[in-house]
Formats: sequence, structure tokens, C-alpha cells
Amino acid sequence: MSGRVIRLIDENKKAKAKTLDLGNCELTKLPKELEECIWLESLILQGNTKLSDLSPLSNLTNLRALYCYSTLIADLSPLAELVNMEVLLCFNTQVSDLYPLIRLINLQAIDCRRTMVANLWPVLPLIKIGKQVNLSETGESGDIRVAGCPLTTPPIEIVRQGNSAIVQYFEELDRAKISGTVIRLAEAKCLILGEGGAGKTSLARKLLNPTSQLPEEKATTKGVDVFPYDLKLSDGTDFRLNIWDFGGQEIYHATHQFFLTKRSLYILLDDTRKDEKTVNDPTFNYWLQVAQLYGGGSPLIIVQNEKGDRSKQLDLPGMQGRFGFVKESKSVNLLSCRGLDKVWEAIEFWLKQLPHIGEEQPKAWLDIRRELERVAREEGRDHITLENFYQICAKNTIPEKERALFLSSYLHDFGAFLHFQDHPVLRKTLVLNNQWATDAVYKVLDCEEVKGALGRFTRADLTTIWAEVRYADQHEELLALMEKFELCYKLPDEKTEIWLAPQLLSVLQPDELDWVDTDNLQIRYEYEFMPKGLLSQHIVRMHRYVLQPELAWKSGVVFERERSQALVTEAWGSRKISLRARGVHAKELLTLLSEDFDTMHMRLEGLKVKKMIPCNCRVCIKSVEPHFYDYDDLALRKSTGKRTVECKIPPYEDVSVAGLLDGVFVNLPLDGEVINSNLRFATSNRDPLKVFISYSKHDHQHKDTLLKHLSGLRGKVVAWHDHDIFPGEDWDERIKAALCEADVVLYLVTHNSLATDYIQRVELPIIEQRCAVGDCILVPVIVDFCLWTELDFAKRNALPEKDVSITDKKWANENEAWVKVVEGVRRILER
Repeated sequence: MSGRVIRLIDENKKAKAKTLDLGNCELTKLPKELEECIWLESLILQGNTKLSDLSPLSNLTNLRALYCYSTLIADLSPLAELVNMEVLLCFNTQVSDLYPLIRLINLQAIDCRRTMVANLWPVLPLIKIGKQVNLSETGESGDIRVAGCPLTTPPIEIVRQGNSAIVQYFEELDRAKISGTVIRLAEAKCLILGEGGAGKTSLARKLLNPTSQLPEEKATTKGVDVFPYDLKLSDGTDFRLNIWDFGGQEIYHATHQFFLTKRSLYILLDDTRKDEKTVNDPTFNYWLQVAQLYGGGSPLIIVQNEKGDRSKQLDLPGMQGRFGFVKESKSVNLLSCRGLDKVWEAIEFWLKQLPHIGEEQPKAWLDIRRELERVAREEGRDHITLENFYQICAKNTIPEKERALFLSSYLHDFGAFLHFQDHPVLRKTLVLNNQWATDAVYKVLDCEEVKGALGRFTRADLTTIWAEVRYADQHEELLALMEKFELCYKLPDEKTEIWLAPQLLSVLQPDELDWVDTDNLQIRYEYEFMPKGLLSQHIVRMHRYVLQPELAWKSGVVFERERSQALVTEAWGSRKISLRARGVHAKELLTLLSEDFDTMHMRLEGLKVKKMIPCNCRVCIKSVEPHFYDYDDLALRKSTGKRTVECKIPPYEDVSVAGLLDGVFVNLPLDGEVINSNLRFATSNRDPLKVFISYSKHDHQHKDTLLKHLSGLRGKVVAWHDHDIFPGEDWDERIKAALCEADVVLYLVTHNSLATDYIQRVELPIIEQRCAVGDCILVPVIVDFCLWTELDFAKRNALPEKDVSITDKKWANENEAWVKVVEGVRRILER
């Protein structure tokens, strides 16, 4: 123990100070003298990277906050009796079990990010009283933060749905335990990737049956083939392996992302007839990057297909050094089956390591899945109605529709079937056979007539493409599915309805494009790895601003809005996407488009991308190719009070950080002040209404319900709430900026929101000020009974009805009241 630590403890004893900071003191164990400091309320131990034992803290019953992150702490048992504990920060440790916290009912914040915590049951009491489980790297101080944890109980798919789903999961599990019908999950996906012609289908067939015939050499997989396979592991465990064989042709790459999942086993097949493979080989590296981006650390086995017994060298150490999820390499001759047994051994070993294997589940869930599989297999049904699903659930001890929908949501996220509950067309259909859906999608993308029309197709085309009986009466659903997957959109102002699939656009830049690169506002994105399909998805998502579809091609598009234009181009070779804008509202349009890219990037958790901002010094502002700054670096400088940054082009001028950010965006506060509302776009008939939802975090379930009902106004309204704040953003400034951009504010009034200081002290004053000058409309939504009628905002007409709350018994159910709220928003739209 260092002299510094002894001194700090002695000083604390003399002063009986409530806080003691022993952080980064190179402690290997806690000094016994700490046991005497019973007055401590806050203890800081972070950064002691060799510290592993908290035993001396077991008697510090006054302790309210413990900061032990970035240590080797694994056991929280010494904290079990510290009932006054309110804050525990134990992220980046070896902690795996939260059970010692089960009696600490005063906990307000637990941060166990990037630990081995798998089971949230010990903190269920906290979840039930409103402590939000947070899967992101950012969040409010009251969250239970579990980003980077190998969650299995509940499964990650359920945790993503929020607290109410977590509580319902444990209720379902309790029911099953009481009836003795709990099982452990023994199922996984095996995803086979690789170039076209590498032998992926051959490997899939041999895994299923070593005696099967190999496919013809020229045969190719169109899209995705799925093969369910029931096997018995070496320890006797019955296991279901779902083998997914992905087409290697480039046309399919952009759509594979919808089926590449975490908590799966990946196989990358290498054809040994081609050159030696290293980590720098472009094609091989592409598939490794794909597995890294979408697999979330899932294990990957490289299988070398030694056709004709031709072997070759593989730089496995180099690949593992860059891609830690690459576990091993196996060689096989698929014609003779030499080495196939070794491939199976590797597959079994890594399947057993997947975190979800062994998850507890109600047996009824498995029974329902097996019945759905039977319906698909024996009755040949690729899809069923939602009512059919309710009936199957009712026959398997789940008669309540709410519980059935909960199960449907989980199984959809797990990948068992497709059911988009919130989609007005797709919500009534469950797709049991994913391959049926993917085949239908690829039939459109593979259609020579559609390719010849550069991605354009009509309902008549779809009638021909989907002429098989298996697609009868499902054309609307399949088209909606393509739109849901952001593969196509309906062109505007067409007498004949025409849809466009942007990935089939011409590779040639249109002759009609008239664009001069001078006097443009611009930003760009630079990718370490750029996944296929980003630009085509962006076109679909923002198609309402593609007013001239003839100005779109495979690597570029022109957007237009309010006398402004933006040119977005993709440079695949240099891994860049560039945005240039010009016109009266160039800044606003650039902001709109970049925010959509930011949203897409957030969905790809492992994506490494830099958002680059151009310099506006005297030299660069006149240049077609100015110096660019990293946006994150500028934002960090601004947050730390750094006002200038040096340009890297002579004469190396110092440039205003705030000026750089404000030069291209309108949603960023400048020098701590909120953006003037006059910078917003003028409302036009084509623009969606910007709706800000103000609510207490304790009422998140009401916010989620409102969002579901607002989905009926999709395309007409854009809802914003605090979960739209990006990781690393200043949440206070972002909320203020969003308030100043809103056309309508829906204020969810409950006793919780009335007691939320931030709403009353910050949000409402900004809203009232903007309402006073006619810049926005405040609509109180009375959710529950509370004393609100004497407050200032009570003068405004409230929804769902004056003096009648959402929870009032006047309504047949709460949904009826929420529909009234949405109808009120629609009336505002029609004004």
C-alpha cells in the first residue's frame, strides 16, 4: 500500500469526510483501515486495474455511492447488506452476478456496461418501480446500464423492447416454473458466407447429408436458402441448427444485412483454387468486415474448400489479429468428404459457446414454434393470419392476445418468423417461411425486365413476377415488405403507379445533371468499411425529396426542397459518401439528409465512420476541395470550451469551432444559445409536421403507445423524443434545439411530468415563448388523473377531450382515447 493511500485514509479519518477518493492509486487490495471509515457515503476506487476484492466494505452501511469501474472486481457479495446504496458504477469489471444487489432497494443507478452480467432477475424490483434498462452507451443517471453485456435472461431481443417487455418475460417464466414447463434453448443459426461459386451450397448440403450429390458447378444460390436441421450433439443434447446459405453475387449483398444476425455462428467459405488469402485480400476482407459489422462478435470459422485436394496458405494469425471473432480454420474436400468431421467438431464446439444457448424459456413457446413449423411443413403454408396465430397460442396455454403479441414480437426479433406488428398492412400476417419472402423479393431484383427498366416496375409487373400460386393474394403484403426493407419506393406524380428499386439504377451519371461544385455547402462521411446499400436505402428513406427521379443513378442522387438542391454521391473505391447542397435553404436540407445518414449509422453498432466538416477559412471557402475536420473532434472541442481550431492548409488560419458547426447545420446550438426558430424550413404541403413529445421518463410506456398510434400518420408527421439523442451528444442542448424546430409539442400530462423539474423549468418556458409568437402549437395530452387544471398550459385545448384523461373509464379502452389524440394531430395537419 502506497504512502499516498495511507495519507488519504488518515486525512479522511481525522475529518470524517463523507467522500474518499482512492481512484487510480494502483491498489491491489483494499487496506483493512477502510473498515473503520463507517461514516463514508461515497467511495471512489476506479482505475485500480489489479483490485479484485471488496470485502473490507461490507460494514460501511452508510455508503451511498461506490465507483469501482475499470478494476478486476468480480464479486459484489460484500455489498449485499449496504441497503443505503444509491449509485453503483461497476462497468469494465469482471462482475457477472447482480444477485447480491437484490435487497438494495434504494439503488437509483447501476452501471454495469461491458461486464459479464447475463441475468437481470436480481434487479427486477428496480425495473418494476421504473428504473429504465438502457442498452446504449449513453443514458440518464437513473438507468440500469447494460450495454455490452451477454444478456440471456431475458434474451437481448426482449430487453430491446423495454421495461414492460422485461417484466412480462419474467411473468411468463414464473408461470412456466409454477407449472414445471421450463426448457432451455438449444437452437442457433449457422450463416454461410463467401464469394459466388466458392461452394457454399455444397457445404450446406454435405452438412445436412454427407451422401448428398453436389450441385452443378454453374448452379448459383439466388438470394438465401434456409435449411432447418435437427441433430444430436456429442453430449446427447437435441439441437436445432438453422443453416442459411447466402448467395455470393454482388446484387444480393445489399439485402443480406436483413438476415445477418448476432448470437449466430458464421462460416466463411474459401475456394482454394484461387489465390492465397490474407487479411488484406479485398474480397475476403469484405466478408470478414460484413461478419464484424452485423455479427456483433459472433464466432466465425473459416472453411477452406479444397477442390481437387488443392491446398493453399491462409494468413490465419493476421486475420485473428484484426478480427478477434475469427476462431479457427478447417480444410475440407466436399467431393470426398475428407475433413467434414473436423468441420462438424468445430461447429459443435462454437455452437455451445453462443451466449443464448441454455436460455430458460416457457415450454409453451417452443410448442407454439413447433406447431408453426408443422403448419409450414405439412400444410405447405408459407404464411398465416394473425387470427390463426392467436388460435395456435390459445391451444398452447397462451389464450390472451396481449401475451401472444409479446411472444410474436420476441420470435420476430429472434428470427423465427416475420411479423411487423406496427405496420398497417403487414401486422395481420405472420410469414412462417422466411425463404418464401426472400425468394419473392429476389424474384423482383433478379427480373430481367425490371433490370432493363433500371429498377422500375408496376403492379402488372409484380402480377407476372409473382404469378406462382404460393404468392396468390399476397402481392400487397410482399410489396409492403420490400418497402419495409427499404428496397423500393413508389414514384411521385405518376398516372400509372410505378415503384423504383434504387439498387438497380443505371451506373451512368445522367446527362441531365447540371451541377457546379463551387459555392456548395458540403459534408462527407469516411468509412473504414462501407457496407453495400447505404445510398440506395438513403434514397428510399428520403424519396419524398427526389422530385426528379431521372437525376438518380447507382452512385448518386439529387434531392430538392424549398428552392434548394443537394447532390449525394457514393465513392465505393475510396469508401466515402459526399453531400453537397446549394440554394436558399441549403443548410437546412444538408442537415436533414445528414441526420438520416446518422440514423442509419446508429443501426449498425460496429460501423466505424467519420463525419467530416469542411473548413471555412479564407482559402478553403473558395476551394472545391477544402480541408475537412472530424465532426466528433469539433463537438468535443466545443464542449470543452475550445473556440478555435487550426486549418491544415497554408496560411494555417485559426477557425471558429462554433462557426464550422453552424456553417453546415441548423440543429446545433451556437455558443450555448438555442437556434432561432426562423432558421427552420417554412412549412410546405410536402413537409412532414415535426412533433416533439414531452414526457417524464417514468411514463415511457405512454410515449411508446403514442408513437405506435402516430405511425398511422407516417410520412405526414416526424415524431421526436429524447431517445433520438445521439450517443455523445449534449442532451440538454439537443432537447432545446429539437424544441426550437418543433411545429407541434405533445405534452403528456401525468403526476410524473408535473413533478419533473426539467419539463417545468426548461421545456415549458421555451414552448410557451414560441407559442406566443406563433412558431409552434402546444397540445396537452392528459394521460392520467392529476392536478393540472390550474396551471398555465391548462388554457390550451387538451386531448383526448377536455377534462377527460386517457385512463378515464369513459373510454372502452385506452386505444380509443389514443385514437382521439391522433385525430387531433390530423386536424392540425389539415389546417
